[in-house]
Amino acid sequence: MGEVYRARDTRLDRTVAIKILPSHLSSDPAVLQRFEREARAISSLQHPHVCVLHDIGRDNGTDYLVMEYLEGETLANRLTRGPLKVAEALKIASQIAEALATAHRHGIVHRDLKPGNIMLTRSGAKLTDFGLAKLAAVGNAGNSHPDDALNRTVSGSVTVEGSIVGTFQYMAPEVLDGEESDARSDMFSFGCVLYEMISGRSAFHGKSRGSLVAAILEHEPEPLKVLCPTIPTSLEQLVLVCLAKDPDQRWQSARDLQTELQWIMQRATESLPPESRRRGLLPWILAATLAVLALVLFFQLRRPAATPESFRSWLIPPPGYSFVPFNFALSPDGKRLAFVAIKPDGKSRLWVRSTSTSAAQEISNSENAEIPFWAPDNRRLGFASHRKLQIVDLDSAEVRALAEVNPVLVGGTWNRDDVIVYAAGAYSTLSKIAAGGGTPTSATLRPGEGSSQAHRWPFFLPDGKHFLYVANWSSPDDARGDGLYAASLEGGEPKLISNEITGNVEYANGRLLYFRDRSIVAQPFDAERLTITGPPSVLTEQGVERQVAHFKAGFSSSATGVLVFQSVADSPIRMTWFSASGQQEGELPETGNRDPRLSPDGRFLAVTADEMGNGRTNIRVYDLARGLGTTPTSGGEDEFPAWSPDGRTIYYASRQGQVFSVSRVPADGSKPPEAWLSGSRMIPNSFTPDGRYLALMNLSVGGAAHIDIISTADRKLIQRFPGAEAQFSTDGHWIAYTFRGGEVFVQSFPGPGSRVQVSNAGGGQPRWSRDSSRLYYITPEKMMMMVRFDPTGKHPPAAPEAVMRTRIVASRFSFIQYDVTADGKRFIINSLPPGGGGPLSLLTNWTASKLSPSR
Repeated sequence: MGEVYRARDTRLDRTVAIKILPSHLSSDPAVLQRFEREARAISSLQHPHVCVLHDIGRDNGTDYLVMEYLEGETLANRLTRGPLKVAEALKIASQIAEALATAHRHGIVHRDLKPGNIMLTRSGAKLTDFGLAKLAAVGNAGNSHPDDALNRTVSGSVTVEGSIVGTFQYMAPEVLDGEESDARSDMFSFGCVLYEMISGRSAFHGKSRGSLVAAILEHEPEPLKVLCPTIPTSLEQLVLVCLAKDPDQRWQSARDLQTELQWIMQRATESLPPESRRRGLLPWILAATLAVLALVLFFQLRRPAATPESFRSWLIPPPGYSFVPFNFALSPDGKRLAFVAIKPDGKSRLWVRSTSTSAAQEISNSENAEIPFWAPDNRRLGFASHRKLQIVDLDSAEVRALAEVNPVLVGGTWNRDDVIVYAAGAYSTLSKIAAGGGTPTSATLRPGEGSSQAHRWPFFLPDGKHFLYVANWSSPDDARGDGLYAASLEGGEPKLISNEITGNVEYANGRLLYFRDRSIVAQPFDAERLTITGPPSVLTEQGVERQVAHFKAGFSSSATGVLVFQSVADSPIRMTWFSASGQQEGELPETGNRDPRLSPDGRFLAVTADEMGNGRTNIRVYDLARGLGTTPTSGGEDEFPAWSPDGRTIYYASRQGQVFSVSRVPADGSKPPEAWLSGSRMIPNSFTPDGRYLALMNLSVGGAAHIDIISTADRKLIQRFPGAEAQFSTDGHWIAYTFRGGEVFVQSFPGPGSRVQVSNAGGGQPRWSRDSSRLYYITPEKMMMMVRFDPTGKHPPAAPEAVMRTRIVASRFSFIQYDVTADGKRFIINSLPPGGGGPLSLLTNWTASKLSPSR
């Protein structure tokens, strides 16, 4: 990368390091421009374990970086004196993992993680040259030796295809194969570094560069337990997961890795005395050994078996498939997992696999399955498919339909008496039906006539008579508000358990498990008295996914201490740009965004953002040309932005406790937000082009979504009709929406006029082109469709045409998750990564985990 000088910053009176860039980086204007852009992005990484990049500049034709000056030595120099103590290695590894997590969250991959790029200072480890390896490779493109293909470089469209970036000894197999590196490649390099810190030797060896590459691609390193028998088994397993050849089988995020390292550190601290103390106690221990030997043998026979440690591993989907988020369930005995997986063609199936082996069984006749749940016998499954509640006997493979589901299943549970309680729709109460068949009857009732309360996610308690469920979308005048309730099959008034729990809940091992601040928490619960008996404790801190529309968190537990969950970091969902042909063209670096809305002039993008990763959302606005983001709201429960026609104001849904409102704020944040329309749960969807009317999605009317047309002059209701996701055409003469049956319709505005169906096989999330001549929507199989439309109304809508196969997070019932530019040539889509939703995390014996108090 060049020469480094120690220098004095006379303006700020500090010592700095100046790195002079070599000529091959600065001679190419395109490379230099890219270098400056990415270097400035790296300079935003303000983290105690990342070497700070202060500035980049040029003086008399010499380009340079101004960096933080570090006193200490590199980890490479330290390792020349032998391996580190386990406690020291864990501390350094945890700090580096924390630095990686911050960078990966900003979309920056290191690409050259090695001991030489880790400085050991008094304040801790510092990761240097972050993200610069790829830039150096860009400058070297074309300067490679003709006989050494391994010296070629690549980094996308601006470099040479099939090249390798980094240092061979620490490179991931996929990078050596010429593929683009990503965060998982950094995980492999991290494993190589940690292996070397513990053992004092490299993970992979070779007498030549070719044999070294072959070792990384084909061989496994010598087991750490052979080299260092005293290290914790959990630490060896952590390193092995880092060094998996398949990126999908590695740690999928540095945050998960850092959390696991902290857990191992804590266990090591609790179980092992400090080194100095061991040395001081050694003579006494030796002197007492013979005296206590008999007692040790005596108590060895009487001592109860040691509690096994909790252990985390990963489950990957069948080849060619990816997991459908939020659609998996553990069997009651924890031995099998039912899950829904989807192919790239959009066709999904129900599968069952063992939690101890990778073999998976596809369930026949389970197309478009959703929300699986188990019978207590561990051999039958309930699920929804083709708008029916269905059950399958895994022994006979027989699938039977039990009841109608309209249009989605929002939870099911099955007791030992073969009674199933389920939520038959997004806005319904709970029903019950015998597993053998029959007529469904009500299991819960709303708290009053006209209430819009929705009941979801039932879960039977051990007595098989009582069940938990959550109530959402309550009106302010409901006798019972949102929260977690316990009800009985015998009827009677449900009991409020907590008004702070509003998502799916499970009961296992004397605790309630539920979602809070992107974590799964465990809270002591007396299942007989139906009472919470203690404060919640954090069980997982990896950032668990939560589905927005129906308050469904991605986890499932069993009574045997097994937990499966889905991490945000394992599934890095991003706002991604696509061309009309389906080619990916870029993405926002930040995760945690949803509900994209382009401003009328196309210069800005408003999203719902979870910037802190704690489930608290605000409205965030991106200046697409400048790459800057601002957050004009700070309420913590602000979501679903909609632009005013002039592009100056953003309207959005806000919540303060049980009070819902539609609020507004200047897009530039020049004034504080204000409540515009208070009352029931309403989501702003779309304005008419003259700004006179606003279409709201009202979720508090008679147990189903309705569209309210509001006059902006006096904020009075003008029209109301059933439907969701309303979008005015840009000429204001038409309104498109999703009808409750799951199809897209168009009708004239303000009317009168007939309703015309435009989708033909299910659809949602309608969006108009800027000239109102095309209407886009998403099918349940995640295909984007386009319907040519005559704005004059003289001709009926044309037949739907396929635009592209998307990786949209949810094709329906997650509100609108994409937008289209004015020219119709680009789409911004809330997308899963190309490999799907990422692996699932499997935590065995979670009751042995050391729980920390919930915030």
